[in-house]
Amino acid sequence: MSGFRGRVFDIPITRDVEPHALDWPSDDDLESETLGGNRDFSPLGRMGWLEVGITLDEEEEVIDDIAESQDPETAYREWFETNEESDEPALCGFDLGTNALAAALSAARCIPFYSCNGGAFDDGHHEEYPLVAFFCPTRIFPFVLAAVEKAGAGLEYNHSGGLSIFARDVDTLIGAAAALYERRAEIDSVEGVPSVAFD
Repeated sequence: MSGFRGRVFDIPITRDVEPHALDWPSDDDLESETLGGNRDFSPLGRMGWLEVGITLDEEEEVIDDIAESQDPETAYREWFETNEESDEPALCGFDLGTNALAAALSAARCIPFYSCNGGAFDDGHHEEYPLVAFFCPTRIFPFVLAAVEKAGAGLEYNHSGGLSIFARDVDTLIGAAAALYERRAEIDSVEGVPSVAFD
């Protein structure tokens, strides 16, 4: 992984989270257009693992292309502008470096409601480091924690009562997505997980 793959953020990595403290949104919350307090909330619905695998490959390919270019800043800007002008957004339509993880969490029956790459490739972002915020069913939490540990990412509570996976760089978020993807069969076998459908 040579070349510029996004900024690296000098932040401590912690995982001080307990499953008994997890919140799950109410029916009214799930019908809200601002789930988790995100005014730009865009539900993914329940993504399939096939889509996750495709998103993983495509997101890594975009970042690889930027890293291998002579001018990564221009390469990113051109990719971003092309995506903005398209009727079909690239990947899941989120900040580069957060799409695969949001997709993997969705497939794992979590509810991702916010993501930001912290300005890994450009300025003007809300967060100070890359993260994906989500609500997590208690029975899926062990898989999320294992994926985060394997990737070297952090895990924390957020202001909405959910969790945030965060990292020093976007490659680590993608690594957490890949770790969830590797255990997809085990995750799918877990019973008693709330079923959520978005319009």
